[in-house]
Amino acid sequence: MRILCVLCVLCGLNALAAESTVVRVGRKTEVVSAPKYGVDLGTIDQHRIVDCSFAITNNNWRERAVLGAYGNCACLSVDVERKTLKRGEVCPVKVLFNPAGFEGPVDKLVTVQLDGKKVEYPIKANVRLRLGFRPLDANFGVVAAGQTAVAPIVCKIAGTVAGETALELMPPEKPHFDVKLEKGVFRAAFREGMRYPGLYAEVWKVKTSDPEIPELRVNVSARVAGGLSVSPQAIELRQEDGVSRRQVLIRPEDVKRPLKVLSAETKPRKWGDVTLTQRPLNGWQISVQGIDPEVVRQFSKRPFLEITTDFPGMEKFAIPLLLRQQ
Repeated sequence: MRILCVLCVLCGLNALAAESTVVRVGRKTEVVSAPKYGVDLGTIDQHRIVDCSFAITNNNWRERAVLGAYGNCACLSVDVERKTLKRGEVCPVKVLFNPAGFEGPVDKLVTVQLDGKKVEYPIKANVRLRLGFRPLDANFGVVAAGQTAVAPIVCKIAGTVAGETALELMPPEKPHFDVKLEKGVFRAAFREGMRYPGLYAEVWKVKTSDPEIPELRVNVSARVAGGLSVSPQAIELRQEDGVSRRQVLIRPEDVKRPLKVLSAETKPRKWGDVTLTQRPLNGWQISVQGIDPEVVRQFSKRPFLEITTDFPGMEKFAIPLLLRQQ
């Protein structure tokens, strides 16, 4: 049974003083010391959400209204029933502390708003890392399109059980980055083929042998700038469409930069008639007419549109033709 921390408040709203409280961490129950005002959770693991709820009691002769409660950090989830307290009535305040992202001493504050008064409840803890990567994210920042000389980002495993935990890399379905995991070192490299402008972000999962933290995650991201905007990046055709026409628009991300499309060819053999049209702001429109799904379906290799330009880093690239089933 949970024993609620009882907050002692002077000037009309008092609480019973408590020397200790029960804090539930996951499925475990730990008894920690609690000062007269607030709670010191002691040393807690970073991956565990801690229940540090308490209650306020109205010892005033008149009724007091509870208007709400909030924490001074997104790590605190605070919930209280808005109600009017009669003399001697108790109002529980539900508080959950999520220490994820913290390490070392932490001081937070829960505030209960009453009619004409605030009750503050400090929460202290010393957060330790059981298992995790440092840094948490591999962010390449802004990278110029076509740039290949980008230093890799290294994240090292850390924590109290790091040396005794086996790790297994679980890559996403279609990764944009080259990642390796060796001896607790997560190394992310920028892939040469990332030439289209935009934000590239993906989550790499790492399976662990630790029963309390079975999975870790590392966010890998980069923003590619200064390249060519290509829309769409794949030509889609449905089986029931019949003979069709599709268009691809290409322009520099920097519209002041000149661009010339030298050629556009269907590969591995002809599957449509291609025309090139220059558009405003250095853009180009590539139209492919006479695309027959029945002909495309018989190809042994996936068809694509090969485009040649004078743009550095994107002198030649391909746009695949995808035949969708209904």
